[in-house]
Amino acid sequence: MKYLIFSLLTLNILNAKAQAKISYDLFLDAGTSLSKSPTVVIPGFRAFQYDPNTGTTTIIQFASKTSNTFKNKISPQVSLGVRANYALSQFIKLYGGLGISFINSKRINTFPITVGGKNFDYITTESFNFYNLNFKLGLSASKNKWSLNVGISPSLILSSKVAVIEKPEDPEFYPAPPGTLNPQDPQPSADNKEKGFISISISPLYQVSNKLKIGLEYDHGLSKLYSSEVYQSMKVSSLCFKIVYKLK
Repeated sequence: MKYLIFSLLTLNILNAKAQAKISYDLFLDAGTSLSKSPTVVIPGFRAFQYDPNTGTTTIIQFASKTSNTFKNKISPQVSLGVRANYALSQFIKLYGGLGISFINSKRINTFPITVGGKNFDYITTESFNFYNLNFKLGLSASKNKWSLNVGISPSLILSSKVAVIEKPEDPEFYPAPPGTLNPQDPQPSADNKEKGFISISISPLYQVSNKLKIGLEYDHGLSKLYSSEVYQSMKVSSLCFKIVYKLK
């Protein structure tokens, strides 16, 4: 009987020590998304000139290639979640977390058109919305009031759609007949082929109080967040202001 009591006391002590190494945090990230899309090289194309007075469209044929380029436009991102920390030592912690995020990603799509030796740019702004479930795993190293978090985050895309396509009001030339659907002049649709994506993160934090830490977090997208047969694919990274509140 005394051995059973001793074993139960030992297990209780070990469990208490293990519990003492575990802590829980609530985190909030808010910042900007940074999209990156590869250039599309088009070997041959046609331009279209529309006359609003007569309602006629003139086709201009080209033999030379052109490049469809994309540029990131600052847009918001926010995420909220909870994470559990396990102390491996006084200065090193292993963490795992779960969160939800909203990403609005905007990019400027420039389609160059050359007519009679002159260059014309047909520019659209494409806006995408994503709702995601994020899983986080990483290591945290701390010294004094500073800590550095490094991790990886596989995510599931819960919902995605092309929110807005802003077009030039009165361009002189079009890359396609006005009002038609083609890869250079697309319309909003929900045709994302991607179901998830992976990113890696680095985050320096400063401890303001016993419960509160603030800092920055950079997430670098390793895989595509978006791809379809209509719109060019993209990877998305982010730079956010981070708040961490200790729950336990």
